[in-house]
Amino acid sequence: MAIKKRILAIATCALSGCVSQSSGAATYNNRSDATIHLTTVRDHALSLYFTVELNPDCTRRGTPLIQLLEAPLNGSVTVTNARDYPYFRPPNERVACNKKKYDGKRLTYHPKPGFTGTDNVLIDEIASSGSVKNIRYVITVR
Repeated sequence: MAIKKRILAIATCALSGCVSQSSGAATYNNRSDATIHLTTVRDHALSLYFTVELNPDCTRRGTPLIQLLEAPLNGSVTVTNARDYPYFRPPNERVACNKKKYDGKRLTYHPKPGFTGTDNVLIDEIASSGSVKNIRYVITVR
């Protein structure tokens, strides 16, 4: 179910060339806000987010900056360089870019050993265009 939720929608930034594997976005004056509910199992890391900025011809446009605004109380998060496939949805003109892996950033949640319950992470993603995506992750650990 968690994978299905992450893939259901692309945040608003995707239309401007910044792709993320997340869902539930609303745009307000160059700002996109989303709350995403995900589930993982105890003692397993969870990939929350992969992001890359591409031009319509699939060339790199830049790398978004990910800022941690609220750290989880029952775990930790890491932001790492990663290579993965973007996920642009039709009718986005970048849908052809989905066929190739690109270098980008990955946000991963690591629950404390033995923890079960709910945790929260809040980030801002700042695109090279200056737009800001504020994303809250509500993570259930079973």
